[in-house]
Amino acid sequence: EKVCEKHSSEVLYEKVPLFEFDPIVQYITFIPNYNFLLCSVPKAGSTTWYEGTLMRLTNHTDRLEFLHTYQVKDEETFRKIRQDGAVSYVNVRHPFERLASAFLMFRKLEPEYPEYADKTFEQFIVEGILEKITIHKTEGINREINPHLHPSYSICAFCNIK
Repeated sequence: EKVCEKHSSEVLYEKVPLFEFDPIVQYITFIPNYNFLLCSVPKAGSTTWYEGTLMRLTNHTDRLEFLHTYQVKDEETFRKIRQDGAVSYVNVRHPFERLASAFLMFRKLEPEYPEYADKTFEQFIVEGILEKITIHKTEGINREINPHLHPSYSICAFCNIK
């Protein structure tokens, strides 16, 4: 809480980012049968949670169907879920490990991410992130940066959720 107070102008957002505009990237998921509220940070084990645990608990086999079913779709629903005392959790991973994992993923899936083709790790960091990194106060995220590269605090808006 002290961090939230000290840096509120940097980490407190007008609106919590509930999902990305890419259907496969979802930030806030709620499983009502288990009262689980998950903030999913890309490249921090989210696929393992979704496909290895949550989809099995809910008997889903299709990831997009699962994401659509359990996506928190609006602020009012999100507020009610938090008010009702859901068990909330987030997977975390060291920021440099997330970046290395994203770099390797983009290289492996190169045809899907041509903007990262033939980049060194340094170029990936400088051109793909540092030159584009501005945090938007309205939503807390930067749509010019791939969702896998957004900072954890801007994805989960920790200071907004508490």
